[in-house]
Amino acid sequence: MGFFTDLFKKDKKKSESAVLIDIGPDSVAGAYVHHTKDAAPILLHTNRIPIEFRDDESYERAMLRALGELGNNLIREGAPILARATGSGRSDNIVVSIDTPLQETSMRTEDFERGEAFIFTKNIADTMLQRTRAIPDGKSLIDESIVSAVLNGYETRNPYEKNARKVSLTIFSSFIDEEILESVISTLRELYLTENILKIAGKALRYQAIRSLFPHEPKPDSSSLEQAIDAAHSWKLWIPGNPPKIVEVLPSHISGLVRQATLTPPDMPLLLMALYNQEHSFNEKI
Repeated sequence: MGFFTDLFKKDKKKSESAVLIDIGPDSVAGAYVHHTKDAAPILLHTNRIPIEFRDDESYERAMLRALGELGNNLIREGAPILARATGSGRSDNIVVSIDTPLQETSMRTEDFERGEAFIFTKNIADTMLQRTRAIPDGKSLIDESIVSAVLNGYETRNPYEKNARKVSLTIFSSFIDEEILESVISTLRELYLTENILKIAGKALRYQAIRSLFPHEPKPDSSSLEQAIDAAHSWKLWIPGNPPKIVEVLPSHISGLVRQATLTPPDMPLLLMALYNQEHSFNEKI
């Protein structure tokens, strides 16, 4: 977990393919993406399907029907494209971003301090999160992302294996109805015959991906982090200042970091998912 949640096993692979699934409030989208170490990820095939409601139909049922249709379209149309590009139509992983009206989010800050210096490790962070985690009744945790880490008063992107006396972590958590999440995962497993599915909240993913686009811009402090996350949810970069500066993020900002080999118009959620996935697949970050 962390700024960059541990997506996959660190097996030192030089390349991998993934299926990206974006579940939104009014549509579902998917893509096949191929990653090669030290190169920009390539979106090989994308597809977006609106969530269409039938008479007296719930969002959950309409969304799951659209998700099934999307998955079948990706397999029928996208897998052959993936096979031609990589030699295999199979994907290594599935990454699903969940950003629905049914989602609940929360943010908290946890502090850890010792009288003597110690080495801050991922195990310590995991223990902190597990000890303070509170999951609402009937909900499942989608993801728990550390969006800010401060060691000895200084923010860092890479806090692990460093000396510290005091650590402050800001954690963004997202929850969804248990039955709905089980249905989403079951649908994806039936389509792709894999257990390797990463779930992440749309808000957390977008914030982290957008921040990685602008690594040299000042970050928000803990009091304004929620505003920055909300801005990222609307494709904007929030920069501290008086007044704060808000910059709209466009597909052109991502074009140099993610290549799109499809003729479809750029799809911002899928572009950001590809960027996020590349960050986690090959970089040793938290």
